[in-house]
Amino acid sequence: MTAELWRLVYISRNDITGPAAVVRAEIDGILETARSRNAALGVTGALMFNTERFAQVLEGERTAVTTIYEAIQTDLRHSEVRLLTFEPVEERAFPTWAMAYVGDNDSAAEFIDIAVSSGFDHDGLGDDGCFGLIREHLADSLS
Repeated sequence: MTAELWRLVYISRNDITGPAAVVRAEIDGILETARSRNAALGVTGALMFNTERFAQVLEGERTAVTTIYEAIQTDLRHSEVRLLTFEPVEERAFPTWAMAYVGDNDSAAEFIDIAVSSGFDHDGLGDDGCFGLIREHLADSLS
């Protein structure tokens, strides 16, 4: 029997400070750790980041996803961690990505503009909410 697949979406405030090179090194470290850990746990997903916020989608077995999310909530690089969605799903949106990344680019900037103007209200982010934005902007950044 296959374990039920879950999707978790959250946003948080980015608390990484310092010069651009320091911030970039921290993000690279986050991605390296996430890709390794997620692959080992069978979790896939995507991370969107800019100097203000993180937004992330995690997909996998419920226990694995909640374990990762609990670690994020205690990570000092994040604050104001807000769970937007946690639900069972039929299939993965990011099946081949241990952790896809959309960084400091026009897509991430647009995400932050939309999120800030909505007060990070999930309903204010539109019908697909934060998940839809991440998926859309990841596709844009890879094309």
